[in-house]
Amino acid sequence: MKIALTVGHSILKGGQRTSASGYINEYRYNKALAPYVKEELELLGHKCDLFICPEYTFTNASQERTYKLPKINNGGYDRCCELHLNAFNGTAKGEEVYYYSGDSTGGSIATIMSKNIASLGFDNRGAKGTRNLYMITQTKPTAILVEAFFCDNKKDSDLANSVGYRKMAKAIAYGLVQKTYDGKSGGGGVVNPEPPKENNTSPQTSNAGYYVKTSTKGDVLNVRDSVGNNGKIMSTLQDGSIIYVESIHKNTSGTWYKIRNRGYVHSNYCVGISKPMIVLYQSGANDYNKKIADIIGERHNKPVYVEDKTKTSKDYEIMYVGGGKDRYHTAAIAADKYLN
Repeated sequence: MKIALTVGHSILKGGQRTSASGYINEYRYNKALAPYVKEELELLGHKCDLFICPEYTFTNASQERTYKLPKINNGGYDRCCELHLNAFNGTAKGEEVYYYSGDSTGGSIATIMSKNIASLGFDNRGAKGTRNLYMITQTKPTAILVEAFFCDNKKDSDLANSVGYRKMAKAIAYGLVQKTYDGKSGGGGVVNPEPPKENNTSPQTSNAGYYVKTSTKGDVLNVRDSVGNNGKIMSTLQDGSIIYVESIHKNTSGTWYKIRNRGYVHSNYCVGISKPMIVLYQSGANDYNKKIADIIGERHNKPVYVEDKTKTSKDYEIMYVGGGKDRYHTAAIAADKYLN
């Protein structure tokens, strides 16, 4: 069969996500899950095309529909599946799968897929017929919309972390082609925002000793405990964070930077720094900001100044200590990121 697989929602031009968020973000989770589902479908002998809306392009959520529907309806697909997560009140939990009401094939797929996902430990809310969702009602192929779990429910989110992407992908892929899955093979690993298929053994390593700045367009950059996309996420860095690269590691998943005492980040989400670097601190009733700024300046051999509006990001790369909501870092966050 020829199958269209889509990721629900997108990141709009201004950086807003149209998806739900809780303990896990819906869009980021499904964007990471989708390549696994595609791989499982192909291992089962089917052709699968994956559609993800372009990021930072649309100005409103309705453009997601106009982007996806023509591709699906003109692609000659036999089946279509869109990936979603649920959110409600933090208490509701479980999985559910929607299909076009009255479509017996869709109903069969939804029922099997629900049981497959439930085998992973999620409450089975069942197959649900509808004629309201555009991905169900406005697509030519038999369409399914899966809500794998409630991302604002801690139990569901913890279970998703425990299950990992591989088992979830198998449950969905097998259900989509009307095969049962008992949840016993494959899986494991904490959820992460990168695709599968890699070999993390014996990375090539070289020394570095310079600074870069994270560039994630308003998103965060994951810091992992080992080289590769399967490493456990230890912490995150905000967009625009200045980091010191201790060493460089290369393997089949790309180039990774080792951050002193923190972990590894992918080089694709970092940019070089050409402007002089300085430390600016916000003055206040106490001298805590200055103390932190002085330590940062000393450890990184960078000049320290009190903020006076004469030194701006136009001329400098700035490590801020203190400040309001428009700053990258408060004093405490600055200490965490730079005192290493």
